[in-house]
Amino acid sequence: MSTLSESIICFLDEYDLDYGMLVGGYYIPRSMLRKLDLSVARIKKKYQLDLSDVIKYNYMDKECEKLRDLREKIPELRSDIFKLPKDLNMTLIMSFVWKGSKEYRAESWKWSFTNILQRLSFDLEQNYNLLKEKDDYPYLDTVFDWLPDSKIKIMEYLNVYQKAYYEGYRFEQNIVKPLRRFCACPCLVCTSTRVSFALQINDCLVGSTGEFFKWCFTGERDENVNKYFRKYFDNFRKGENGEVVGYGLIVPRNYRDEITEKLHELKLI
Repeated sequence: MSTLSESIICFLDEYDLDYGMLVGGYYIPRSMLRKLDLSVARIKKKYQLDLSDVIKYNYMDKECEKLRDLREKIPELRSDIFKLPKDLNMTLIMSFVWKGSKEYRAESWKWSFTNILQRLSFDLEQNYNLLKEKDDYPYLDTVFDWLPDSKIKIMEYLNVYQKAYYEGYRFEQNIVKPLRRFCACPCLVCTSTRVSFALQINDCLVGSTGEFFKWCFTGERDENVNKYFRKYFDNFRKGENGEVVGYGLIVPRNYRDEITEKLHELKLI
């Protein structure tokens, strides 16, 4: 299980796969944020990008005008981005759920986000005694790239975090304590990838992990999975015995064996 020796900040985004929803990202020690910004600034300078230029995994995105001029260098740029999780002590956590229908986009987002919040609570509880001795508030901030369909369902989305913060969860024999017990910020923070270096890194991580799930379930994007996913795989959140599936890669229980088999195929476990 992750050891949180200081306050952390968690950056999240969603990736809509039509048939499923991936929500995820990483948490990072707050003390590493300055190094994160400087690292991204150096990468942008290397590729002659302005600081205000947006880096995303999908370089054809309408916000990535400058990236489209760098098509031949995109593999090298992505590789530079995917070195950062190790350099910056990031812990990656991604949750995939089946959507079934486009009508369930909001519901699948909420289910997937809930999975992330539960794991964050478990990790914070591991360090409860340390938390009581420290004066770090908030000990956890959660920052989301702007919420999907937010004009219609913004309170539904915000309430997912509020439930985790005030109530926690009970299921089967497990109790997930509320995030407020662990000095988490009471507010979910939302901003835009356009203005956040941390979320630009996250867009690349979530986009690449989304391709991993596409490969698992459809066989698509095999080349990219081999090229990129393995570069940051070691930074996924792990259980006490080093397990990734169910911890850093959260999937429906009846698909855990299938995902594990795919990781074996990539020789990652």
